[in-house]
Amino acid sequence: MNTGRYVRPASQEDATSIDILMLRGNTFVRHMDWLNTRDWMLKPDTLLLFEGEDLLALLVIPEEPSGIRWLRLMVYYPTISPQKVWSEFWNFIVQHPFVGCTTAVIAQNSQLIPYLIDCGWENKQSIVFLAKQVSQPIQQADETPGLMIRAATVNDLQQIAAIDQESFIPLWRNSKATLEAGMRAHGYTTVATCAGVACGYQLSNHLYTSIHLARLAVMPGFQAKGVGRCLLDNLNNYAASVGCDSITVNTQNDNLRSLALYQKNGFERNSQQFPVLQYQF
Repeated sequence: MNTGRYVRPASQEDATSIDILMLRGNTFVRHMDWLNTRDWMLKPDTLLLFEGEDLLALLVIPEEPSGIRWLRLMVYYPTISPQKVWSEFWNFIVQHPFVGCTTAVIAQNSQLIPYLIDCGWENKQSIVFLAKQVSQPIQQADETPGLMIRAATVNDLQQIAAIDQESFIPLWRNSKATLEAGMRAHGYTTVATCAGVACGYQLSNHLYTSIHLARLAVMPGFQAKGVGRCLLDNLNNYAASVGCDSITVNTQNDNLRSLALYQKNGFERNSQQFPVLQYQF
């Protein structure tokens, strides 16, 4: 029988204890995406903190996408402080390093930041937020001959994933599984084609009377040719047709091309932002 405090990977035998923790514990970290974190909870990528036989906390930190580990969830019982929980998990992680992986977190909880900084994590950038009011239907400009915007289906997933891989640096790429989860969430996804070739896409989700633009990507060879603007115009028209009054989006504070596109098309940045911290093993 184990005694004292220790960390180990999760297993199938932990299912009941994890379920109870998820119901009764405090959430300290939760990543922003569409994937069901519970799908990872019984895999070795999930770490559990015990006191003897009693589960105290869990940390979900899977490799998704390949080469990147996002800190997706940390839940703990309030009998132990979140600082101590993180310290116990981090001591385990550095003794079992994720070789070659960049590990990152979007620090929505500001209390987490000093804990990470003390462990050598670096504040690399921030997620910033923008919004625009939905306007009357906009006529698509004829800037790029042969450009068409159409509704996407699951049959487009392979092409959408390929566009995503080409358009983003590794940290911000989404896997095919993540994109599929996003498409299946309540929302609206479109593909831009030029002369029949898929060159961009956007993926949005409904939030009551607003729409959140979760992803917009244009293949490098088609950038600065009006594809992004046409995707945004089409999204505006869709939002107007379903009675939504605003569109929100977030991007990185150092993604100047993305910020310029959104601001040129009526989005205004607000004061909200979340730091993005990274650790390279």
